[in-house]
Amino acid sequence: MGDFTSTAASWLQTLVVSSAALAVGLLGILYVYQEKLLYFPSMPGVSKLTTENPEGYRHPNEYGIDYEDVFIPCADGIKIHAWLMKQPQPTTVPTIVAGLIVENTFLSISAMVDQVMPWLSYVKPVVLRLDWSNEGRIPTLTHPILFVAGERDELVPHTHMQKLHALATKSIRRQWLPIPRGTHNDSWMRGGLDYFFALKRFIDSAVGESTPPSSDTANTSERHQEDGASIVSSDEADDGLDHSHIPNMLDQHSLLFQRPVKIHHDEM
Repeated sequence: MGDFTSTAASWLQTLVVSSAALAVGLLGILYVYQEKLLYFPSMPGVSKLTTENPEGYRHPNEYGIDYEDVFIPCADGIKIHAWLMKQPQPTTVPTIVAGLIVENTFLSISAMVDQVMPWLSYVKPVVLRLDWSNEGRIPTLTHPILFVAGERDELVPHTHMQKLHALATKSIRRQWLPIPRGTHNDSWMRGGLDYFFALKRFIDSAVGESTPPSSDTANTSERHQEDGASIVSSDEADDGLDHSHIPNMLDQHSLLFQRPVKIHHDEM
């Protein structure tokens, strides 16, 4: 009996030590590689080449904008391709953030851990290096903000977007665009053309190129809440835009200021 007890105790000790070592190892991997749970260099079926984008979204020179190709090396060995665009007189044209569009965004990484992996809540202070506290940042923003929220988001709880909208109390113009059947990655598809035109109207308004439709008109695109925020409906506004195709978001007169005129090859 004594030998059996001693053997069982030994096996139990080995099991406990092995389980602890496995847990520590998994937590160590999570600590080191947690970025890989958030960043995906490529997605199946989506091209990495901008040359395969639709016309108007391939490179800035399509709008007569001078640019430089920049390749940013990252610690994980991935190179990010970016475009560096500078105004001819940069000292006289400061960078101005005219507005912000937030789509299916979380409150923070910590809040997402509680939602997706609640069993990690007890060790978050030890292993969680990323935070990205949007709920801490957004109350300080004064810019116009458009919140695009898929009501069937299967990844980020819809309540996160609702709370971010409620926290943006300093924004001079809050808009709420709900997508009734939108999930995390398909709001643009579920919302149809109305989705794109809501974005277009917001951008036009943010850069001061058009007057937003009045909420008092019969054919309005917004209705206002008691707190001064607005909800964008799917009704088409009398905005003078062609609603038969997706609008070009970069077609802004203010963005053409101080740009060289685009020269077509057939004109040379």
